[in-house]
Order: sequence, then structure tokens, then C-alpha cells
Amino acid sequence: FKRLRNSAGAFELVQELRHAMYEQTDEDSSLLAGSTRATLNNQILGKMQDVLEQFSREIDAARHMFNTKRRCPPINRDQPPVAGSIHWARSLFYKLRVTMRLFTACVHDQDTMRNTPAAQQVNAKFVALAKLVMNYEKQRLSTWKDNIENTLTTCLTVPVLAKNDQLLYVNFRPELASLIKETQDLERLGFEVPPSARGVALQNEKYRCYQSSLGKIISRRKTLFDSLTPLEEQLLEQRISALNGVALRPGLTTYNWNSLGIPDFVRSYDIEL
Repeated sequence: FKRLRNSAGAFELVQELRHAMYEQTDEDSSLLAGSTRATLNNQILGKMQDVLEQFSREIDAARHMFNTKRRCPPINRDQPPVAGSIHWARSLFYKLRVTMRLFTACVHDQDTMRNTPAAQQVNAKFVALAKLVMNYEKQRLSTWKDNIENTLTTCLTVPVLAKNDQLLYVNFRPELASLIKETQDLERLGFEVPPSARGVALQNEKYRCYQSSLGKIISRRKTLFDSLTPLEEQLLEQRISALNGVALRPGLTTYNWNSLGIPDFVRSYDIEL
């Protein structure tokens, strides 16, 4: 028991030993008499106090880590903030839940062990941490839901194209991309998301196609303009003016991410190019 790295390993060992004792066949009964089996069982359960103390320390360590990092949890780069933080909190708790199940299985027929102060303390700490994680999930999810409508209104109604110091770019806001990723990941975690967010997430492939086609005409436009000589620029001044003005204006002012005419705009501008 002293060589085991965590309480889960100790509980698994207890289960294996007790299973080995009680699964003896009739032929083996002489090797492991009832009194001997009882003695071994008591010795094994006597070690449970040390294991419970270790389990209690593991719960304390998990709670300390949770309280220390809950405001800025360590999440993977591809995880959005809300779903990532919930996944992190759950991962801390799930490890302990596995250990608690092993402990319960070990003492399911041992009322005396289940009712010891050490066992009751471990159970109380475990339940308290479970409530803490659940409240954390609810708070993170509630805050996210409160901002959904404002994010959708702001991000879906902006023009599909924008300029920054004459640099043309696809105006798909990072907040919208994050909302879509949050929706997808939260649904995988089993949460029910608002219909408006789910509807936008279901259109993610369409938005990706729009971004790709808009990006292609921007890239083609830049390549074309960069290839012109000063003389060609003079000769094609009116066509260049149209590409910078009338032909481009709908993408900068009229079409947003709710518009159905984005593919028509892309084709039209591509023809002008």
C-alpha cells in the first residue's frame, strides 16, 4: 500500500484482494478457511484508514487547484474559453469521482467502515467539491448565454468586407467564430444551448464557404493590382476606379452575414476582375 501513488490504486488493490479471497472454489476452501479469510479481510480493511487519509488529501489538492485557477484555467489552444474552463473543472472532479466509486465498491458491505469519521469526512469533502464545480459550470454558462444575442446582433450585421488603411479584408468577427466554437463544444459536453446560437453554429459551413470565396477574390484583386505597371494603371484607370468603388461598395456597405446575395456579389466582382 505504501508504494501506491494514489488512493485509486489502493482501492483497486483492495478490490482485487477481496475478490481473490471470496472467489475461492470448494477445492481451495481448505487453503483459505473462513477464519483466515476473515482475518485477512480485517487486515485489508485496516489499511483503509491510511487510504482514506490519502484520498482526503487528494480532494483538498483538487479543491485548492480549482480555487487557484478557476478565473484563468489552463485550457488547450483549440478550446474556447467557456467550454474549455468547464472541461478543465470537470477533469479535476472526474478523477476524484472514479476514486470515490472504487471506495464505494470496496466498502459496499462494510457498514462500520462507511460510517467511520474518516469516511464521512471524505464523503462530505467530495460532495462539497461536486457542488462547487456544478455552480462554476452554471455561472460560466449563464454569463455566456447573457451575451449571445448582443454578439449575434453585432457580428452578423457587419458588412462582409472592411478596409483598414486601404487594406481590404474579410470582416468575419473573432467573437462570432468563438461563439460558434463554444456552441459546438458545449453541446458535446451535454449542455442545451439557446436556439439562436445553435442555428448560427449549424450554418458554420456556409460561413466558412463565404469566407473562403471572399478571401479568394481579395487575393486575386491584390495579385492583379500588384502586377500592373504605371502605364497600365493609367490606361485602366476607369476599370480600377470601378473595382475600388461601384463594384466593391456592396461588400463594404450592403451585404452582411445574414445576406443571401453574398455568392452573387462574389461572382459579380470576380467578373469585374
